[in-house]
Amino acid sequence: MAVLLLAGADAAAQEAAVFDGWITDRANGCRAFVPELRDYARISWRGPCVGGRAEGAGVLAVSVAGAPDRTYSVTFRRGRIDGAGTIEWDNGDRYEGEFRDGRRSGRVEAFAALAARTKFDSAASDDILLEMWEKWVLLATLAGMTCLMRAPVGAIVATREGESLTNELLAECSAVAAAAGRAPRTRVIEQSRAMLTARGSAFTASMLRDIERGGATEGDHILGDLLRRAGDSGIDTPVLRVAACHAEAYEARRKSTETAA
Repeated sequence: MAVLLLAGADAAAQEAAVFDGWITDRANGCRAFVPELRDYARISWRGPCVGGRAEGAGVLAVSVAGAPDRTYSVTFRRGRIDGAGTIEWDNGDRYEGEFRDGRRSGRVEAFAALAARTKFDSAASDDILLEMWEKWVLLATLAGMTCLMRAPVGAIVATREGESLTNELLAECSAVAAAAGRAPRTRVIEQSRAMLTARGSAFTASMLRDIERGGATEGDHILGDLLRRAGDSGIDTPVLRVAACHAEAYEARRKSTETAA
């Protein structure tokens, strides 16, 4: 048994030693240094090739076992990825950030390690802008519906039109995100939909609590900004329009009351 384990370990070590991070596009002979891949991956480089190595901006498509795996939209220097770029996986995941010497820069990971020692929860993101848009879509839908209806999710979906209106607003907000180049991932939308239409849920936006206590809200930041972006992109958002108008009217009345006092 010990002999077999040692033999297996030696074979694994030899296999790891064989792959040095360089992969060749078999169609054009251009080589690229992508150490996070493995030698069984296949690449297709659409971009300049200088001296047999990828050079400049282009797209590197990766397949594994004949199926699409991921796509790099990056810049190569002497065959190695360098500078800002993106990776889009076939399952919808996405990374956007910096690369150095063919590898992800590591600055995010270093900051994540630092943040892990603090007293708040944190997680490194491969595409923070996408995740921020996904959160905005959820927050705008939640705030728009719970403030407009003055009720939590459970009470809203218990009505005849509540779930339908919630889904319409979610679709409108998602369309604005997509127009900005940050279409929410399907699994994230379904997770948001589940939270926004949960029967009996007491879930509300903090904006509703601000309204109920007569305080200032972030209506223009959350709903108004999204509505302006929809207009700039020519997207019709009837439910969002009503929700944003409601928040704006509330703020106008609150400010006039404060002035009179």
